[in-house]
Amino acid sequence: ETAFFAPHVLTDSEGRATIEFTMPDSVTSWRVFVHAIARDLSSGSVVRDARSARELLVRPYLPRFFREGDSAELTVVVNNTAARVLEGTLQLSITDASDPLGTSLLKQFQVAADQQRFRVEPNQSTQLRFRLAAPHRVGTYAFKVVATSGDFSDGELRQLPVLPSRMHLSQSRFATLRDK
Repeated sequence: ETAFFAPHVLTDSEGRATIEFTMPDSVTSWRVFVHAIARDLSSGSVVRDARSARELLVRPYLPRFFREGDSAELTVVVNNTAARVLEGTLQLSITDASDPLGTSLLKQFQVAADQQRFRVEPNQSTQLRFRLAAPHRVGTYAFKVVATSGDFSDGELRQLPVLPSRMHLSQSRFATLRDK
């Protein structure tokens, strides 16, 4: 990804300027190249590293799939890169991925509570867990987690299939051949 910013920047009496720009929505570090040319054709360049981060970030850890009747503990990590303590609520919702109405399936997954409170110290993370059991119904389900703390919020939506509980296996036999 590339962020491009081409402003008309005014400098102070010592030739220093401060710029602000919007970066693409990625949590990463960036190499920033700044090239400036003045009206008298004097110029300057600088290269710096910048870091983009969300103050509040959620990362759900889901398996690739469930089998019918599987029990699991869904872990969600909440990261705080803000300079202050963040307290808030983490909300879990589970729906049928093909249902346009988004009817809740939390009861079918035996989720006891759909939300949990959290508190995260600055530059720390915390883990929240939801116990669940996959229903005896094959299909693709949408798992959504949203963390909210004051003006900050972050969320993630992932599809997760529930596969049949039994698999049909092919029977194979081995034969040993000897050369006489």
